[in-house]
Amino acid sequence: MTPPRLLVLGAALGQVPRIRAARAAGFFTVVADDLPQPHGFAVADAVLRVAPDDLEALAAGVVALGGIDGIIGSNEMQALAAARLGQRLGLRGAADPAVIAQGLSKLAQRQAWAAGRWAVPFALMPDPAEAASLVEALGGYPIVLKPALSQGGSRGVSRVAAAEALAGAHAFAQAGGLPDSPVLAEALLPGAQFSAEAVLRGGAVRVVAVGRKVKSPEPYCVDLAVHYDAAAAALRGEAETMIASLCAALGFRDGSSHVEFAATAAGLRPIELAMRCGGGLTPQLAGAVGGADPFLAECRRACGLDAPLPPALPLQAEACFRFLLFPPGRAVSAEIPAAVRRHPGVLASEIFLPEDGRILPLQWTSQRSGLLGVVTPPGGGAVALAEELAAQIRLTYADGRCLPPLPCPPR
Repeated sequence: MTPPRLLVLGAALGQVPRIRAARAAGFFTVVADDLPQPHGFAVADAVLRVAPDDLEALAAGVVALGGIDGIIGSNEMQALAAARLGQRLGLRGAADPAVIAQGLSKLAQRQAWAAGRWAVPFALMPDPAEAASLVEALGGYPIVLKPALSQGGSRGVSRVAAAEALAGAHAFAQAGGLPDSPVLAEALLPGAQFSAEAVLRGGAVRVVAVGRKVKSPEPYCVDLAVHYDAAAAALRGEAETMIASLCAALGFRDGSSHVEFAATAAGLRPIELAMRCGGGLTPQLAGAVGGADPFLAECRRACGLDAPLPPALPLQAEACFRFLLFPPGRAVSAEIPAAVRRHPGVLASEIFLPEDGRILPLQWTSQRSGLLGVVTPPGGGAVALAEELAAQIRLTYADGRCLPPLPCPPR
């Protein structure tokens, strides 16, 4: 049987685990990107040195390689490019570009949800110097500023605790958005934050896994870790109800979705909805926890293969997605001990150093230096194991320092 041919748009370091998983599942992977460091190329079957939004060059490259059966986008912009190219090529699993484009806009999401149960106070902020009344209408500080049209990876997203920080946060949001993107202001939702990995078929939703997030210190909003355990899994039913309503309001009926939300005293409230799978190891960890890998389900659907809604299963495992962060400086080498890589609870462990070795202060997700994914039986202490193993990893700097990852604060 000829392997289904899958075009993956995006070769950033977070794509490496997913490309490997797709190949292991029997897909012939073609990876396209024009990044200076296309990490995903090293684990692909074939590559296209093409920008993920250059539809003309992508179409020509696909023809030269003998065609494809489906397309997957790695982030929101690439998901839109995948829908447009898939429609152009007449692929059976192509998404509707109009639907994906609406989901791309954080403003359009909030407008679609404004009249329903899941509404969150928001407003556009054109000028931070005249924002006093706007902030008051949102309930006062703290608030969150973000670009309505984002480059992805938490770029431009920050928490604002007081008026004196507003101008800097507004400039950060403008710099992190797509050209001409407005800046969106919204109330900072109280309560713990979570992410859900969902599969949609004909409007029906199955939440495969829910993870509780450990966030970076203020002002930025980067995930330091995601914990998948029984307490997070208890939110699956309510999360399914919410996500079905959110997706219906956006006209999104078939595909995979990564949804971030807060558990407030008034119930769950959405933060963002992506019409794609979660990044990096997220789908594989979700698969271990909930019994179905949403990325592989989406690969099958995108290629026109049978991909029904996964069954609702009890918690199959606990997991921890632990990101590796190091102090700023210029790194020259990294060491992940063989005992860490071979540990039976480790799904994957990787460090990706930038070409110049410079480790920068953390402001968005692509500045994280690596990842560690740990899976244990339910109640097996995945979080504690991840911390124990992470402490054995070392980064060597040009000045001679040899340091472990920064500790992850308790949730």
